Amino acid sequence: YMGLLSLSGKASSVIGPFLYGTIADAFERPGEPGFGQRVALASIGSLFIVAFFVLRGVDERRPG
Repeated sequence: YMGLLSLSGKASSVIGPFLYGTIADAFERPGEPGFGQRVALASIGSLFIVAFFVLRGVDERRPG
């Protein structure tokens, strides 16, 4: 369990900035500075919302 937690932490520290940078670069407009960064931030925010709904289904009760 702890190895999976460590792996997911390291993977997210690489994937998150890569995703943000790729989206910000893809949506950057020449006449409108900062547009790509706003889109990238919105996409990261949408990932948080999706994760919230996915994790709502997790049973937190402990055995015993």
